[in-house]
Amino acid sequence: MTLEHIYYIGQTVAVVAVLGTLITLVVQMRRAENLTRVEITRAVATEATNLQLALFNSPEAAAFMHRALYTSEPLTDAETLRFSLSMNSLLVSLEVAWMMAGRGFVESITIPRTQGTIREYMSSPRARSWWKGARNTWFAPNPYFCAFVDRLVASAEQAEREAPDAS
Repeated sequence: MTLEHIYYIGQTVAVVAVLGTLITLVVQMRRAENLTRVEITRAVATEATNLQLALFNSPEAAAFMHRALYTSEPLTDAETLRFSLSMNSLLVSLEVAWMMAGRGFVESITIPRTQGTIREYMSSPRARSWWKGARNTWFAPNPYFCAFVDRLVASAEQAEREAPDAS
């Protein structure tokens, strides 16, 4: 075996080692990306859960949100502000989750969960009324999210029209 053969064998071993290292790096990067996505998903879910818990954290708060969402009783100016801020905080949190899911930063289960949460809130006529005003004031810079919520609002309104009359 000549020095030239030894040189070629050495070059081949070096190429195999470099390729092995690159493959290992790609596998590690994918694992890190998956772990990051899981962690971001957990953080988004925790934030949304904590926000909703804060909206219902006491009997008084739960009674207020129930009255605001599911009755037609008039709200005072202070209660209207409280409801508006609560809905805005909730929708902003869900908008962030929706945008992150659309970009692949969180697990895909985030979109149906976000959709279910928004649909539940938008089953309230007062929440839908709030959305009609807030949509153009606060959410207009994100027309895709607006269209997403608009579809859920339309679905809630259709379901309300088709529901048997409770009276």
